[in-house]
Amino acid sequence: MVAFTIIQAAGAVASITGRSTATLVQSFNKKMEYLTQKWQEEEKARYFEQVPKIISKGLHTKVLEEIYPPQDLQENELVRVSVFVDGERCPTALAAKPEFVCTQVNLEDENKYALDKPENSLPNLDIDIVAQSLAEIQLFNLNIWNQSIYRLLDIKMDESHLVTTFSNEHKEDFLRYRCGLGSLWHELLQGLLDVDVDTLIQEWRQHLKRRAQLLGSVEAIADYKKRLCVGGIHATVAILREDKDDYIIPVQRRSMKVGGGQGMISLLPEAYHQPMVSPQNELDFRLTFYRELYEELLGGKELEKKSKHLCHDWYMDDLEDLGLLASTNPKCTLEITGIAFNLISGNYEVSVLFVIRDKRFWNKNRKRLVTNWETSEVELPFFSTKYDLPSVKKALLKHDWIGSGLYSIARGLERLGEIDKARVDISGVKVNKF
Repeated sequence: MVAFTIIQAAGAVASITGRSTATLVQSFNKKMEYLTQKWQEEEKARYFEQVPKIISKGLHTKVLEEIYPPQDLQENELVRVSVFVDGERCPTALAAKPEFVCTQVNLEDENKYALDKPENSLPNLDIDIVAQSLAEIQLFNLNIWNQSIYRLLDIKMDESHLVTTFSNEHKEDFLRYRCGLGSLWHELLQGLLDVDVDTLIQEWRQHLKRRAQLLGSVEAIADYKKRLCVGGIHATVAILREDKDDYIIPVQRRSMKVGGGQGMISLLPEAYHQPMVSPQNELDFRLTFYRELYEELLGGKELEKKSKHLCHDWYMDDLEDLGLLASTNPKCTLEITGIAFNLISGNYEVSVLFVIRDKRFWNKNRKRLVTNWETSEVELPFFSTKYDLPSVKKALLKHDWIGSGLYSIARGLERLGEIDKARVDISGVKVNKF
């Protein structure tokens, strides 16, 4: 994995601005000169020191709740998603259609996926926004690389089945996302470093200019068909431990070197929904989940951005040998438990629960479970559904979860309690819509 450089992508990025490569490089150089002066080593050290404190206090969520108020959400047929632990509210940076907050969609059923061309082409990105984003990526030495990604066009329920339409056109890629909507997280953190939270709320359009232009209203979030709406899965993997008669759920803290959610607690696996080999054949959310399960948790060789494999599902044989495919093992289940929009970047977030009830799996494969380069230290690498519950609940009450991570594990625990109540003693964890 190598760090992103402007040289690697100048031509590709210039094309999404509608300007020449020379113009982009000139603008990038100006931004780099300004930011290099602003972010001296002392200021960068302050950033890495203060950012964990900011997110641990939930200041980012507080700002987003004010920018996108409940009445605006309601007018656009959305509701706020909150998690409650023993009655204490844990706000998330998520909003959802009411019917998607708490779902139960079996991913092994015949859900419908389609690849189509969008009715609207994406507008060019402002060159100043792109140059600023590139300069931040370069200055903080973030691990970024370009890759094809699915753009959401439509998502709905047909009885108990999911019906989803994506596009995968030219310029609908990760780099375009990261230079636009994907940069709003970094901008929000910078705003909270520059001014106090009350000032930022009152003057957010002045301090969060990229957000004001790209995602300046709830309407812009709800009308996802008109923008580059990307997203992915956040999986709660529950593994049965026969000797303890419980389930364990792996968690992680993201590294400060990743492109988004730096330093925040999340789940394993999580991933953007994107094709690696065949856009037409990788639309199914199952494939993204199984690929990331193989890579992130089971130590499989990570797919490079230009995969040499001819078959998109080449890793499935290994998973089948382990008895992990829900379609071939009745002791495993895979389902969607909720779908929401992330207010930070407008992403769609799919919460998934994967339950491994095969009594042999933990004893046979526990030493194979790993984390990857995206992770940092975490207080509890596994949550138990029966033991050390005060520590688990304390962890759930932390404000520094990726919003979709907390949502996924809370919904996962709710659903897991329905599937196997005897082994799940974590009562008082609820997902409500506000």
